[in-house]
Amino acid sequence: MGTEKVTAFWESMNAMGLQMAKANQEYALFAMRQWWSPWMSPSQTAAAATKVLGEGMRPIHRRAKANARRLRRKTR
Repeated sequence: MGTEKVTAFWESMNAMGLQMAKANQEYALFAMRQWWSPWMSPSQTAAAATKVLGEGMRPIHRRAKANARRLRRKTR
């Protein structure tokens, strides 16, 4: 069970890193657009942060669900 937690942690870190890279690309595109437009959208920042956290939690949630199913089968 300890190995699963470590693996889930690193999968989570990898997913968050990939999502951060995507967010950085989106921010660069956003900055280029802002150069031509005077309006800013603070909701884009919140959406990017939500995506990063969501991607980070996905591997942990998947492992927790699998462990719960496995443990439920053993107790019956």
